[in-house]
Amino acid sequence: MGTAGSKPDYEAKPIGINPQRRCRDVAFLILLLVYWCGMWIVANTAITYGSPGLLLLPIDYYGNRCGTPVTYNGVSLADKPYLYYLNPSSPTLFKSVCVTSCPSTTTAQSDQYYICDYGINPYASGADAAALAASFQCASPILKSSSSLGRCLPSDPSVTNFAAGSLNSNTVQTIIQDVENCWPFYIAALFVSLILSFLWAYLLKAFAKPMVWTTVILVNIFFGGMSAFCYYFWQKQYDLYANSTVAGHDAQPIYWEWQTARAGTFIFLVLFIICVLLTIFMINKIRIACEVLKETSNAIGKMPIIIFFPVLVWIAGLILFVYFIYILLDLASINNSITLSAFNIPLTQQQVYYLIIYHLFGFFWMYNFFQGFNQVTLAGSFGAYYWTLNKSQMEKHPVRSAMWRTARYHLGSIALGGFLIAIVQTLRCVFLLLKRMAKKSNLRFLIPLINCCQCYLRWLESIVKWINKNGYIIVALNGTAFCKSCSTAMGLLFRNALKLVAVDLVSDLIIFLSKLCITGSVVLIFYFFINWQKTLIQIQFIYVPLICIGIIALFVSSSFMGVYEMGVDTIFLSFCEDSERNDGSPQRPYYMTDALKNIMHVSNKMREEDAMKRSKRVEPMKIEEY
Repeated sequence: MGTAGSKPDYEAKPIGINPQRRCRDVAFLILLLVYWCGMWIVANTAITYGSPGLLLLPIDYYGNRCGTPVTYNGVSLADKPYLYYLNPSSPTLFKSVCVTSCPSTTTAQSDQYYICDYGINPYASGADAAALAASFQCASPILKSSSSLGRCLPSDPSVTNFAAGSLNSNTVQTIIQDVENCWPFYIAALFVSLILSFLWAYLLKAFAKPMVWTTVILVNIFFGGMSAFCYYFWQKQYDLYANSTVAGHDAQPIYWEWQTARAGTFIFLVLFIICVLLTIFMINKIRIACEVLKETSNAIGKMPIIIFFPVLVWIAGLILFVYFIYILLDLASINNSITLSAFNIPLTQQQVYYLIIYHLFGFFWMYNFFQGFNQVTLAGSFGAYYWTLNKSQMEKHPVRSAMWRTARYHLGSIALGGFLIAIVQTLRCVFLLLKRMAKKSNLRFLIPLINCCQCYLRWLESIVKWINKNGYIIVALNGTAFCKSCSTAMGLLFRNALKLVAVDLVSDLIIFLSKLCITGSVVLIFYFFINWQKTLIQIQFIYVPLICIGIIALFVSSSFMGVYEMGVDTIFLSFCEDSERNDGSPQRPYYMTDALKNIMHVSNKMREEDAMKRSKRVEPMKIEEY
């Protein structure tokens, strides 16, 4: 297998996509299936004993759910499904009670009826009424309200300072209506985003080099310009500080601005020098990044159907998410005093928490399984493109073939990779829960330690995902087991570390700017169109549908660029292996493009018989390159 510092024995393996495969990591696929048997048991328990509708009912100041047969101070709440805030104009005094209906009119303070706390006479008058209103035991005045999710929200914006400020029920209804009125634009935004994504891929194909070098130069100019600006501000504040000291004014704020500008000058100057040196010493590596980006665009152009493959994963992920939320709500609403009839086992609240964690881990595992299936299929498709010597003779359905290989041989490897990520993600959620518990108790001294653990787990998750992705690429190309594939991928990347840094930095920056440009362009297009048709569409808040359109555009562009990013990683790994294992001979020709051959100063030698044929027609010459 070799180490990270030594090249593996390539003689024992075929070039390109390995056709000789067998099922790998089967034990983890079986473990996933067994785990999901447990998931079905948890789901059946949750559906049988849970009541998710109760979670939607409002809760009063005392923790009682409105509309349930609960008796508080002799008052039944069964006929009181709505929640009314006794002082809705204050975001700090959330004293609330359950009521039969939301008030339909605003009632003055002098009127005789009040909405009061349980056990308080609502017909109090005079000094008693004033005292009750002052202590917020009664609402005075009663405000006209409308129901929103069972909560009575004031309709009059002049008296609403409810939690979010000026947001009232009328505003909420207007926003919802604006969102509903613009639904055709959301569908249009989906297609416009997709079209712009394809156009952007074509631009990357045609202008990869200018776009990359322009980006690199702009980054250098940015750091140099920020250094110059901070230096100018530093000198300006220094002069002000000197004059303020002489004049006897308070110079402390100016002093801190001067010191901040001074620190900024040196920080940006160091970054500028580092960027310039990296640009100079990594010119060839940046050229490789340009060609990898261009080759990825060519691959997408050869098999455009690859853009739509992740849609299947989105649908599967959406179904899984809906299932997860539904069962989670059922679990959260289980009464802590039930007994499982099938096993005659009492179910305590602590055991319900264990079921929730079990359910959460299963969700993470399955979601990452879907993502892994997507990555292995995409890697197999891009690998089939790269490892075809004559791109015009590429197989007709590379995406379908890659999907079949993934489903036939590599589900176990994907299950293992998803299992590792799910462990880290579940631990992050557990620490988040511990942090909330520490805040509520007297264990606040544990919060810094928990924050450190969360930070560590966040970085660990990123590292595991990165290793998984590159391991999946080798799984798709070579058909080896997950652990061996990860080892092979890491060795290949470590031996090409400088190329990796250049390609990753350049491709990540280009992909980020691509998402930004596509999303911004879509939002700008629909801003002008909606603004032009504003009277016909009948909307009040143009920015609300624009935010929705922006989210859709960002989702589409991120998905498109996710395919693009996977293509860049696959082609780069294939290029690294191509450079190591081949020598340009007829037996081991290079599969990289001519531009990459020129950068690497290598070439493919013509076959001897072709050279002999040419030598009969022309003067004797050396074997040519093509």
